Amino acid sequence: MDLIEKYKSALQEIYDHIGFEEDWSVFPVDDSTECYWIFGDALEKLLEKKGGDWFFGDLVFSPSKEDLLNSNESNIYSNEILHHRFYKKSIFVGEKYTGILVDTHSDGNKFLQIFENDKQIK
Repeated sequence: MDLIEKYKSALQEIYDHIGFEEDWSVFPVDDSTECYWIFGDALEKLLEKKGGDWFFGDLVFSPSKEDLLNSNESNIYSNEILHHRFYKKSIFVGEKYTGILVDTHSDGNKFLQIFENDKQIK
């Protein structure tokens, strides 16, 4: 098997795991499996506890769980969850990994960002 075929096969394994099917738009995969992550109601609760908006976006992540929970802005990143007309949903949950379509609002970058389920803050 050549290099390109291995790449396609590995990418398809990721897609199959999270239940993602490519459509009109093709998104590069962003491996964020080293990060802790939070969104939705859990993020709203954290914002209420810490006070104010200390990020941009509705998906927040960090390599450090402590920095994320303590709002250490120097080590927290965020993206907007992308709602795309060609995809019925933006969040794809597999047994071990979750893929989220995101818009970074930086240079037009949009990704399928992959996180480990065990690192989600709920």
